[in-house]
Amino acid sequence: MAGSDTSTFYLDEHDLLLHSIDTHLDTDDVFTLDHTGRLVLSLNKETYERFGITTQKRRQADVIRQKYLIDIDLCNTKDKRRHASFSNITQSFKVVALCVHRDTGELIDIQWPEGVKAEKKEIAPQVEQLNGVSIPSLDPLAQETPKDIWQKNVFDALEWLGLAYIKANRIRTDDKSDPFISLYQSPTPFTPNQTGTLVRWRGLIAPFFVRHLLISMRKMTADKTLSSWSALTVWGYRDSPYTWNTQEHHYFLNGENDYTFLLLPTTDKDVTLIHHKMLGTHHILH
Repeated sequence: MAGSDTSTFYLDEHDLLLHSIDTHLDTDDVFTLDHTGRLVLSLNKETYERFGITTQKRRQADVIRQKYLIDIDLCNTKDKRRHASFSNITQSFKVVALCVHRDTGELIDIQWPEGVKAEKKEIAPQVEQLNGVSIPSLDPLAQETPKDIWQKNVFDALEWLGLAYIKANRIRTDDKSDPFISLYQSPTPFTPNQTGTLVRWRGLIAPFFVRHLLISMRKMTADKTLSSWSALTVWGYRDSPYTWNTQEHHYFLNGENDYTFLLLPTTDKDVTLIHHKMLGTHHILH
């Protein structure tokens, strides 16, 4: 998309999410538009000088990489500078976009301007069975234990989940790794030779979909439709210019912007919900 006014795609009853792809945060021009109408651009020096809007205070990581972060509220109709500024950017971008109804979460087909090449992509679930694995019970997480022990149990559960997501042999009951290569053991207590189900959605996922999925999983856990614990993990774009609470980050320093929900059934038809956010080791705080 080149020379377009992004605000023309932002409608009162709809939310548009948009992210440039095939671009690298630390070296290229990258932009993203979130569901609140906030447009964030991470620009190289040459593009920034043509753009014409002054950036906020630069951080040390920006200076090192010669990047400039610009934040624009497209819902602010009083900001007249943006129209002239967008016309100064002439290169084309490959983007992924998603439009949803703000109240219902229904997906809306985007009517792109003439000349924009667009291809519709379906976001369909991919279901896989993980057979012969040692699945931990995670019961200690729903019990009152000292804080340091409880935190260790959470980290052990997250480590197991990470191995499950990549379908690693380390969680298989029959794994016979050389101790020189790996000493990993599944958290205890665990049940050997079990079958787990892994469901994945890939693409630009709307917050409404994540919320709906979490509510459905919580209901299924509470009414014992799911006989054991379950987990929901969301991976953000590593090359997004910002992450938690609009905080800036950089790919090679701290590309992590992920989160996980652990749902554990209890005996009184209730659910213990544990939420964990992943941050990079050099996460940039305001």
